[in-house]
Amino acid sequence: MKINRGSVLSKEYFSAYLSHVMTVFRCNVDEAIEKTIERLFPGDLNAFEDETLNNFSIAFKELVNEKVIAV
Repeated sequence: MKINRGSVLSKEYFSAYLSHVMTVFRCNVDEAIEKTIERLFPGDLNAFEDETLNNFSIAFKELVNEKVIAV
């Protein structure tokens, strides 16, 4: 997937992406985060603007909270 580095990716984008990664790879939240960082951020969390990184963090925290509540 090619993403314009000047774009701001939304929290909703990351929520959907993380859920998709968990489904496709049958992995847990932590593994999905690792795969997402490898694929979208090429190992550099500063590859995008601060707003994108903030949206990624919010999506991650919400996903973790969902999983904790569901258990």
